[in-house]
Amino acid sequence: MNYSCKVIIRLEKKSKVTNEVPVCLTIIKERQTTYKTIFKINPEYWDEDKGCIKKSHPNSNEFNASISKEKAELEKEILLLNLSQETQGVTAIRNKIQQRT
Repeated sequence: MNYSCKVIIRLEKKSKVTNEVPVCLTIIKERQTTYKTIFKINPEYWDEDKGCIKKSHPNSNEFNASISKEKAELEKEILLLNLSQETQGVTAIRNKIQQRT
């Protein structure tokens, strides 16, 4: 059960009105991908190399803490799924993370 997760911005989902893009956690398992949106931000404040908000943004500390918290929770859920030996796909993980039943 190899899962990978990383933080990205989705430029294809750019808002025409506010000019913001969603910052998402990407979950990939066996070539299946799902996204969990954390918040939206202007793409000029995104540091692609580090995967975080640039220091030039006024609330960069809060946003980066939020990213770290969400990623830690996701990795915790993935670890628990690996320990329980359940074979679950990306859809089940997405439902569990977003508290769907």
